[in-house]
Amino acid sequence: FMGHEYEIGDGQDFEPAKKKKKVMVVGAGPSGMEAARVAALRGHEVVLCDKVKWLGGLMPLAAFIKETGYDFDTVVPMLEWYERQLKKLDNVKIKLGVEVNAELVAKEKPDAVIIGPGSLWEVPDIPGKDGKNVVTTGQLKARSKDLLRFLGPSMMSMVTKLFLPIGKKIVVIGGDLKGAEAAEFFVKRDREVAIVEEGDVLWEGMNLHLKILWDMWIQARQIPVYSGVKCEQITDKGVWIRTKEGERKLVEGDTVMIMEKERKNDELCQALKGKVPEVYLIGDGKEDKNAWFAGSVHDGARAGLKV
Repeated sequence: FMGHEYEIGDGQDFEPAKKKKKVMVVGAGPSGMEAARVAALRGHEVVLCDKVKWLGGLMPLAAFIKETGYDFDTVVPMLEWYERQLKKLDNVKIKLGVEVNAELVAKEKPDAVIIGPGSLWEVPDIPGKDGKNVVTTGQLKARSKDLLRFLGPSMMSMVTKLFLPIGKKIVVIGGDLKGAEAAEFFVKRDREVAIVEEGDVLWEGMNLHLKILWDMWIQARQIPVYSGVKCEQITDKGVWIRTKEGERKLVEGDTVMIMEKERKNDELCQALKGKVPEVYLIGDGKEDKNAWFAGSVHDGARAGLKV
């Protein structure tokens, strides 16, 4: 909470709630876990639900990709910390593998509902996006879900260093934090990587310190980065781009990974308005953009302080 102490506090000592409430938190990603933690520390009875059977939302996938011991920040300690904190709070009941809808909320009769559903995902409309050599972040999440539950992030990371069913030259479409993490993951597994970003801004989601480290890391490894370009077509040879200068260029690769775009996820929030005294939408689901980890945690803390 550095820099947000006046608004949020020190992260541990919160003013007790004036009235004890039953708070239902939907989504056990970073924003939901933080909302549940803060609300519980203030004295509310909290029910934390998620449709999947693990805590953390996409954090286990991020932990697998980033891995303890990587050159950059890792989510593993934070995920483990949240699991410990929530499980030691007697007034937090965790219900995993539970799909929450308006009917279930009506049955539970909470005083407040905090919804951290994560984003909806949309694949950019690039000709050739459905090719056999194309993989999206959504497909990666679906394919790795069961293996992650069985093996865990550390073992999955180890296995992919021995066997990774993907090409030797990867073009990553997306130059934000997610794209950088994907590029780092593949480079660590001896793949050649190029990064393509249609916007002018690179490494969105990184703080200044991380950007400096990342720029040095990719320069040392001579990773090609193309920004401010138009992706015109994906073929089995790679990605055809149009540069700002109008040059048409092939970024070669036998595999193309597309970072999907975030879209607002407010369906449950809209369905509950007027039916529950307090409803809060937090995290990635609020807007057509990523709140990133820090923004999601801050959102969760603010919601936990409001109820």
